[in-house]
Amino acid sequence: MSKKIGESLLLDKDFLFENDFYRQNTNFNTGLEFYHALGVFTFNDKNRMCNIPNIDELICKNSKFKTYNEFLDASIKFTEKSLPEFFQT
Repeated sequence: MSKKIGESLLLDKDFLFENDFYRQNTNFNTGLEFYHALGVFTFNDKNRMCNIPNIDELICKNSKFKTYNEFLDASIKFTEKSLPEFFQT
């Protein structure tokens, strides 16, 4: 990922396919709202979420998951299901 892309702000269109996941599993209607509530505004921020000191507390407070790893695993599984069959693991 280039520096320029990493510094790009997250936009609604970045969560087009995952918004159902965020509606079903968080206190928010879109992925963008969820990430902004966590203080995540760029792709670099998103990639470094695991380094946020209180990330598990923030995830627990704003979603149905107890930890960042639990949230990440569920979001990956959700995304995999929406891929064409030949991309699924």
